Amino acid sequence: METIVEYGTADGLRWQAATGRPVAALRSAITRIQGYDERTDAPLVRSELPGAQVVLLIETGPPLTLRDADGVGHQHVGGFVAGLGPSATRTEHAGWQQGIQVNLTATSVRSVLGVPLTELSAGAVGLSDLFGSSERLASRVADADDWASRLALVQAWLIDRIAQGPAPDRRIAWAIDTIARSGGSVEIARVQRQVELSRPHFIRMFREHVGVTPKRYARLVRFERIVDAIRNRRSASWAALASDVGCYDQPHLAREIRALAGMTCTELAHVLGGPVATAFAG
Repeated sequence: METIVEYGTADGLRWQAATGRPVAALRSAITRIQGYDERTDAPLVRSELPGAQVVLLIETGPPLTLRDADGVGHQHVGGFVAGLGPSATRTEHAGWQQGIQVNLTATSVRSVLGVPLTELSAGAVGLSDLFGSSERLASRVADADDWASRLALVQAWLIDRIAQGPAPDRRIAWAIDTIARSGGSVEIARVQRQVELSRPHFIRMFREHVGVTPKRYARLVRFERIVDAIRNRRSASWAALASDVGCYDQPHLAREIRALAGMTCTELAHVLGGPVATAFAG
């Protein structure tokens, strides 16, 4: 398969990133598949921002440590699936991590996992808890000859999982797509009326497919827009950004960033490498 492998070094960090193009059978199911190998001179701690896609990690190196809201560390040998969490997640490794990351679309994730997504709403779940012996999959990926072979193996596994899993409900799939295309700004009550489901039934089915309520999903979609706008310098100021993403005003934007990223607007801009507006520092 077509694979682009990049290498880099910076400040005691050495990394490889192998990005593959999803095969035709997976183009509506995944938005990204990438192999990674990262080595550092000292332990590394990151804050992973929340988003509107479920992340599946197949780990072929030492297991990553995930810190919950109470600071307790959790590891999942072989990898894990991270649901649409309420806030940023702290991750740590001792100096090396390696594996394959797959970003699953909200419409496909239940088919891949084969279980209601309500089981992921609290955070990460180990692949072994979902699929049995995840070490076998991770071992097969690790033993493959090169990055292209590893990515192809994972894509074949995903195609098999989708073939075995339940098809998404067409009404919920439409709702997910409508919310995503609106950038999270569509009125949820209108979406619910259009799919002709009662409010409780709509929320229950949506949570089973996505892991969160429609309103929460829309909020995460909007936060992805905020992150994209800062990272790619799409807005000239915090005021413009608030207007662009559908926030009421700058304080509303600041509250959203604080709630979802756990930092101020300025701190998030610094992390993402975007411009910092001196007139509005969060």
